[in-house]
Parts: sequence; C-alpha cells; structure tokens
Amino acid sequence: MRKIPFTGFDVFFLALERQYKKQGHVGNVCRYVIDIEGSLDINLLESHINQNPIVKQLKKLRYKKPHFAYTPYWYESQQQQNISINTLASSELLPERISNKNLSKDELFCFHLIQREDQTQTLVFSWNHLLMDGYGVSLFIQQLFAGLQNLVFVDPNEVRPQLNLPTLWEATKAKFFIDRTSKSPVSCLSFNEIQNTYQSHVEVITFSEEETSKIDQSAMNAGARFGRSSYYLACTGLAVKGLLEKKQKKVSNFWVPVPRDNRKKGALGPIIGNRLSFLFYRLSKQHLESITTCVKAINQQMMQQIKERRPLEYNSLMEYMKWIPLNLYYYWVKRKNSNPISSFLFTVAPDHPNELQSILNQKITRTINLPANPHPPGLTFAFMHHKGALQLIVSYYRDILTSEDFSHLKSQMKYELVNGEKWNGTHSS
Repeated sequence: MRKIPFTGFDVFFLALERQYKKQGHVGNVCRYVIDIEGSLDINLLESHINQNPIVKQLKKLRYKKPHFAYTPYWYESQQQQNISINTLASSELLPERISNKNLSKDELFCFHLIQREDQTQTLVFSWNHLLMDGYGVSLFIQQLFAGLQNLVFVDPNEVRPQLNLPTLWEATKAKFFIDRTSKSPVSCLSFNEIQNTYQSHVEVITFSEEETSKIDQSAMNAGARFGRSSYYLACTGLAVKGLLEKKQKKVSNFWVPVPRDNRKKGALGPIIGNRLSFLFYRLSKQHLESITTCVKAINQQMMQQIKERRPLEYNSLMEYMKWIPLNLYYYWVKRKNSNPISSFLFTVAPDHPNELQSILNQKITRTINLPANPHPPGLTFAFMHHKGALQLIVSYYRDILTSEDFSHLKSQMKYELVNGEKWNGTHSS
C-alpha cells in the first residue's frame, strides 16, 4: 500500500481541524465557485467527473495518524464509490447547506450544483484543506474541465528536508521570530470567547477592468513595486482598523501571516498536499496611519525576511513540528492568552486560468477561489482576478461583522483600493 507523507503544513491543518470539530464549525473547508451562463446536464457532468483519472485517485485517499511517534500520511483505500453531485436551488452566493457542510475523513471533497432563478447555474467544488492548497486546486480544476496535461499528482522524487542540527537551529530561529512578531498586544475583531453557533457568510466586492487599472496605478504610486500584494494588505489593514475604531475597540498591532506558493514557478503540481511558505507581518497603529506608510512597512518586512531566509527557516520548523502530538501542536499555534492565529486572514489567490472558459460547452461567467475561514479570527480576505478584473472575497462570521459593518468595510475598501488615499467616511462605494 502506497503511503504519501503529510507536508508540514498538512499537519498544521490537521491540528486545526481537530479543534474545529470540537468547536462545531467548518473552518478547514475551502471552495471553488464557478458561475455558468447556461445549464449543465447533471448526468453528463457526473459521468465526466467520475471518469477523470485525477478524481479517481483523489477519492481513494484517506489519512491516518498512527500515534505520537509517527507523522500522518495518506494511503489509498480500496473503496470505489462514484461521486454524486448534490443539487439545490438558491439565490444566495453560497447557501448554508453548502457553507455549513463539514467534510469527514471519508469525504474529503464534494460537488454541488446550484440552480438560479434566471436559469443559470453555479458549480461548487468543496475540499478539505488537508487535501490540497488553493494553487493545487486551480491546477486540478483546469485539468478536470480543460484537459491540462502532464499534471503531477505526487512527486516521487520529492526530497524531504533532513532533520539535523543545522535545520534544528533554523527551526529554533523561526520559533523565536514568530513569538517575537506575534507578541501581545495584537488586535482582532473576534471575541475572546468562542461562540457556540456559527453563521458564516461570504461577500464578493467586484471591480471593473477600468477600476482594476486604477488600482494597479494607485498601488505603484503607493510604492508597491514588488507586486500588488503589499498594497492589497495595506488597504485591508486600514479597513479593519476602521472597523475596530467604529466599534470603539482598541487598535494596537496587527499580526498577519501571508501564504506563498512554494512550488517552482510554472510547475504543474504536485496536486496533493499544501506546498506553502509564509511571510509574517506585524503592523503597528503607526504603520496604519496611511496607505503609503503601511505599504512601506510591509515592503521592508518582506525584504528583511527574505534576506534572513525566514520562509526557509519556517519550513524547517513545520517539518520538526510534524512529530508533535496534535493537541500540543494546537496549543503552540494558538500561543498564549487564547490569541487567534492572526488578526485576520489574508491571501492573494491564484487567478482563474485563461485556458478554462467553459464547462461542457457552457460558458463560465465568474469564478471564486474561496479559502477556509477559521474562527477565530473568523475574517478572511482573498484577492483574485478573473478575466482581467479584480475581485475581493470577504468571508466572515456573523458574530464578527454585521451587515452594517460589512457595508462600511466595502465602502472604505473600494474607495481606498481605487484611489490610493484614505477614505473620509463620506464617499460612497
């Protein structure tokens, strides 16, 4: 029986999943949402999916954590059941039947097909974060519906980091760095006490191609010369600060881990596993005084971490932590005083591939790569492009934001992203 070892980040998500299930929410489930202009034949769609070789491999996978002396791994089960697509009718972007659905060890992914009132449809692919990351699923969706060739499922030549004194020293430095940058006080919108019930919600803030061009120019003007990510993060930080002030909560420091794809540029896999590295940003109240000041602070921290090899050191830490019992692992991740894992979650998701513009001859009108939204912090921002236009996906729990709060957030973020200057509270979105 073939065994596929977990990556360091797979174990991280497994430790989180154990706690999420105890708390009763679905913080470890990601989704890829595809709006279709026409109607898909359900029988043809199911047949297409079940005949796909990657799907056949994925649906056999199960994971196991033998005991504390062994790291978790994937293995192939002998079950051969076909996938059935769940159907429903709804006008909501993501109905509760989908957003509140958890995924078990025996059901690591599923499909829903939503029928809309205007006769269009939405196909939703949900998967457990343990299975793959957002970059992996973008490749998988492209292979499933656009026939992407030469996709790597598991790299048989993958070299795992050697656990020795040099890498132990790297892991130790990473632990000290994280403890230092995440030390209290850290601001967060979520309550200290975990709520017994969770009402999740997703909103999409869309920008036209013209607005997207203005955002690109505003980012350059603000000093985001290494890509748009620092500009997006700065505008997000200012908006969350605005919400805290609106709620009359103290603003101190934000601590935000930002994921990056750890694959080689242009690599077609591996699909299985979370192939990530992270940069960690600590943004003080002074950094959040203006977009330009915040972008400068983010750029400086990014360059310093790359110069000091922090992402590589952090990956060494994650490899060593694979051996730690999961309950202790979660305690270390949470740090002290019931802190959330970050002030808010932030990512720049992979853009929808240009090669995939239809599914079974039905035109795709919009796609959303929706990351998991753990609680706390219970607030996730994901930026991605579709057909040259920027989209901002905001996932939140109702105990974090009200509808009025989101309206305030939307107005501020739309204005500041497009114009590159602070919102004064009166401009409309």
